Amino acid sequence: MFFSHKAAMSLKGVSLPLDAIRQLQIADGSPCWGMWLRYWKKENDEKTRDDYPAHLVVCPFHPSTWPCLLHVSLKLEEESGSVFKALSALSDCGVSILSIVCAPSGHNHETLDLVGTIPSILESEAMESLRQIMKINASIDDLARQKIITEKWAEPVLRRIEKFKKDFNLAEEKSTFLRKRYKDKITEEKSTSGLAYNPNYLTPETWQAIGESHGMEAVKISWLQYPAFYRYHGEPSYIEFAPSIERRILQPVESSIKSFKKFLPSEILNSSETVLPVLASVDAMSR
Repeated sequence: MFFSHKAAMSLKGVSLPLDAIRQLQIADGSPCWGMWLRYWKKENDEKTRDDYPAHLVVCPFHPSTWPCLLHVSLKLEEESGSVFKALSALSDCGVSILSIVCAPSGHNHETLDLVGTIPSILESEAMESLRQIMKINASIDDLARQKIITEKWAEPVLRRIEKFKKDFNLAEEKSTFLRKRYKDKITEEKSTSGLAYNPNYLTPETWQAIGESHGMEAVKISWLQYPAFYRYHGEPSYIEFAPSIERRILQPVESSIKSFKKFLPSEILNSSETVLPVLASVDAMSR
């Protein structure tokens, strides 16, 4: 999930209402992470980034995972061992799980939603190469930065995700756990992909494929773009926060105070308080 909130900021940290802190899925003692996101400078814009206020991005996952966060949604048969089989298959495919929710979604099936990453791609030569290039080209404009990310990072990640999908499907064939009715093809006699209608009866025939595409998928794997965008278009230095639920505040730890203060408005640095937008990427399942 992704949401934004106007937050009161001071030198002490970021003050948020309790419901906003709960949406971040954090608790006392559990760290969360922030990063300043500067304005995306357009090609013919005469203004500089400094003419626009920075936004603060907050996420419960460490920024080192943002370049390759995955959202995986599985429709499972509600049978003993289904969740264990699914998690074993994910582990065998090299996926590290960061957040997971599993709940019944029908009389005989359940939905497992998780956010994870693939450590092998984050530790790859492509990742290290991108780090070095971005370090050398720290001052380039956003469009040039996007081109580098596309050439050096997008292809290796997409290739690795496609391999993960194939490996996962093979693992599922050996140890079945997905909801069979969502794997089967819809026919005129059987429309079972969570649809209220049967797309085979749609006319003209061009609407049938479109209608079928709205059904439930047994497996859905997405590369989350918001966190990746923030990691490479935000400031390179991130902020570690120590949340206090009782005080409703995200307080930067000592080692992150300098990074937190970097783009605070002058009125805050002069010991007052102001309100700035906070973009919260929780489990990032929106994109």
